[in-house]
Amino acid sequence: MTTTTAKADGRRDTWLLLALIGVWLLVSAARGLMHGAPLVDGGLVGPDSHMRLLRVLDLAAGGGWFDGTIARSNWPFGETLHWTRPLDVLILLLGAPAMPVLGVATALHWAGMLISPLLLLATVLATVRVAAAFVPGAWRFAAGFLLLAQPAVITYAAPGRADHHALLFLLAVALLGATARARRAETGVRAARAVGALGGLALWASAELLLPLAVCLGVLALDWVRDGTAETARRNRAAAGALVLTVAAALVLERPPAGWLVEAHDRLSIVHLTLAGLLVGFWSLTAAIGRRVGAHWARRLAAGLTGAAATAAILALVHPSFYAGPLAAVDPRLYAIWLDHVTEMKPAWPASRDGVSLFVTFLGPTLVALPYLAWRLSVAENDDERRTWWLLAACYGALLPAALVHVRFTPYVEIVSAIVLADALRWLFARTEPMGAMLARVGMRGGGIIGVVLAPMALGPALAADASGAGSGGASGHCPVAAIARHLNDPARGLGATPRTILLTIDHAPELLYRTRHRVIGTPYHRNSRGILDAHAMLARADAPALRALYAAREVGHVLLCRSAGERRFFTAASEAGSVYGRLLAGDTPAWLVRERLPAALEPHVALYRVAPGEL
Repeated sequence: MTTTTAKADGRRDTWLLLALIGVWLLVSAARGLMHGAPLVDGGLVGPDSHMRLLRVLDLAAGGGWFDGTIARSNWPFGETLHWTRPLDVLILLLGAPAMPVLGVATALHWAGMLISPLLLLATVLATVRVAAAFVPGAWRFAAGFLLLAQPAVITYAAPGRADHHALLFLLAVALLGATARARRAETGVRAARAVGALGGLALWASAELLLPLAVCLGVLALDWVRDGTAETARRNRAAAGALVLTVAAALVLERPPAGWLVEAHDRLSIVHLTLAGLLVGFWSLTAAIGRRVGAHWARRLAAGLTGAAATAAILALVHPSFYAGPLAAVDPRLYAIWLDHVTEMKPAWPASRDGVSLFVTFLGPTLVALPYLAWRLSVAENDDERRTWWLLAACYGALLPAALVHVRFTPYVEIVSAIVLADALRWLFARTEPMGAMLARVGMRGGGIIGVVLAPMALGPALAADASGAGSGGASGHCPVAAIARHLNDPARGLGATPRTILLTIDHAPELLYRTRHRVIGTPYHRNSRGILDAHAMLARADAPALRALYAAREVGHVLLCRSAGERRFFTAASEAGSVYGRLLAGDTPAWLVRERLPAALEPHVALYRVAPGEL
C-alpha cells in the first residue's frame, strides 16, 4: 500500500467514524425522546433502572460493599438482589466528576441516564473492530451502522436505562473479538488469555454471559480437535487459566469471605469457579498426554467428549442445580402470576401472533443473515477464511435457540447478524456495481438496505395482537409514579415524615422506593419470591381473617392502585373469586380500607387507600 493510499484510507475511516458517532447521537436522542422522554424530564426507564440507582446511592452514602440489601423492600425482611458490582462502579465513576457541582444524588441520576448510551457507543466501536476479521476494508463500519438499527440492542441501551444489558453487549463483543484473534497464529496465546480474562469479567457482570463464553471456549476447543497442535492446546490452557484467575479475583472482590463457598446460579459464585477449575484441569491433562491424544482428530474428539462428559458429571455431582439455569431456585408459583408475562422472558418463537411480532421485530434480519452465512461458508476461497466464518456460525448455533426461548437473548443474535449483514451489503454493492443504469443500481442497493434494516422494525410491531397499544392500562397505560411520589413527599398533603409500607404492583415498586422514603413488599426480582407472592395474595385473595393477618404482619399502611394493564394482569392472575382487588375496582371497598383524597390530576389514574388497623 502506498503512502498516498494509506492517507486516503485514513481520511475515509475518520469520516466514517465521525458519521458513525453522529448516527449514534441521533439514535440515542431519538430513543431518549420516546417512552416518557427521559432526556427531557430526566426520568429513568423501567424498574431495573430505579433499583440500580437506589443500590448505587446506598453505596455512595457509605453502604457496605458486600451488603447489597435493600432494607425498604420486602418489608420488614429486606431484599438482596442477584446483581453484582461492576455496573455500580461504572455509574459511580461516571457521576463522580459532577458530584461537587450537582450533588451526589443528581450526579448519579444523570450518570444512570447516560451510562447505557455510552456503553452502546463503546459496543458499536468494538463491533467495527471485530468486524474487520470478517469484512474487508471500510465495510467493517457497516457493522456499526447496522448495529444501531437493531431494535433489541438500541432498546436495552437507550438513555434512562441504568441497567447492565449494554455492559453485557460490550463484553460479549469483546469476547467475540478476542476469540477471533486467538485463532490466529501470530496472536493466539496472548489473545486466548484475553478470552479467559474477559470471560471472567463477563461472568462477574452477569451469569447470563455464560452462554456466549461457552461458545467462544467451545470454538477454541474445536480448533484443537481439528488441528491437534501444541499451539492450539496452549491456547486453550491459557484461556482456561486466565478464566479461573479472573473468576477467583472477581469472587474475592464481590463477596465477603463467608460467601466464597456459597452456591448461587444467578450470580458469580463458587459454581463458576468450579467450572473454570475443571477446564484448567482438562487442558492441563491434555498437555500432559498430548502426544498420545494428538495422533488423530478422532482420538482428540473422543478425548474432548470424554472430558466434557466428565466435567458435566462432576458439575452435576457437586452443584446439582447447575443445569436448571440461573432461575433454578425460583418458586414455580411465580411463573403464572409474573414471569410468564414478562416480555423479555417470552419466547421469540413464532407460535402465536405475538410470537410472530417478536420474531420479525428482533430476528427478522437473521432470516437474511443465515442463508447468506451458509452461502459464504460454501464459497470460502480457503480453509482459513472458512474457519473464520465458522465462528459466527457457532454463535448462531447457540444464541439463536436461546433467543427463540427467551427474547432477552435476541440482542446477541442481532450483534452477530450486524457483522454478517455488513458483508452481505458489501457483496450486494459489488454485484450491482457493473449495472449500467444508475436507477437500477440505486434501487437494488436501497431495496437491500430497507429489506434488512427498516422492514422488520416496521412490520414486527404491526403484527402484534394489539398493534394499536390499546389496553395498556388506564387512559394511557402509564402509572404516574413520579407525580404520586411528589404527592407522598409533600409534607402538607402527603403521608407525613414517617415512612409507611405501601402495597402496590411489583413493576412500580422500585420507582416508588427510589423517589420516596417509603417501603414496599413485592418487586420484580426472582429472589424476592416471598414478597411477590405476599403482594399478590394481599389483593388477589378474598377478604378473610388470614388475609388481614398478612397485612398486619407486613405492616402495610396504604394500598396504591394505578389501574394499569400490568397491574390488572398481576392481581387478577390466579386470583380468587371476590378478590380484594376486584372489589376495589368495582367500588366495593372493604371496611378496613379507607380511600384517601388525591390531587385532581391524579384522581383519574390513581387510587390510594389507608389501612385502618382497628378494622383488621
